Amino acid sequence: MSTETDALTLAADFAPATRDDWRKLADGVLKGAPFDKLVGKTYDGLRIDPIYERARNATAIP
Repeated sequence: MSTETDALTLAADFAPATRDDWRKLADGVLKGAPFDKLVGKTYDGLRIDPIYERARNATAIP
């Protein structure tokens, strides 16, 4: 059974990205500024990270 996304091969041309890859790019853009500059906080003080890792048991959503 094929789906609409089977015909979209653009993403197949790229290697899978990791959190470490993203972190290297973010550090380059920060140019020495602390990573915590990207961390947000809610009004009640909860930390909001700029990126979260995918849950191990999560399935891809097409």
